[in-house]
Amino acid sequence: MTNKETMRSLLIEASKAVCGDRHADYGDPSENHERTAEAWCWYLKHRCIRLTENGYQLVLDGYDACAMMNLAKISRDIHHRKRDNLVDICGYAANAATMLDEPIQSLQQKENEAYAEIAS
Repeated sequence: MTNKETMRSLLIEASKAVCGDRHADYGDPSENHERTAEAWCWYLKHRCIRLTENGYQLVLDGYDACAMMNLAKISRDIHHRKRDNLVDICGYAANAATMLDEPIQSLQQKENEAYAEIAS
């Protein structure tokens, strides 16, 4: 298969998904993505914005990416409950669980160092 044939095949498959089952399952894409954006803004504000000596910084790690993907799945599930969303949520949670120890300690250490510098 040539590159153009591969691209054409992918676009046809995507068109069927977007205009077919996914639209019925998740509703209007604009509304779905708006819900997801609102959830991500909330998450970023409460979890990932950190005060450092240089002002506020956005600090993300792989765990945060998993959490945000779960928010996207939950946003889809609001329109129509579907087992596939729950399976994906479990998968992202399992991935996040593998990142619990070191990244969180590392992030907390960075946070503590930043606050110590500000306080001194």
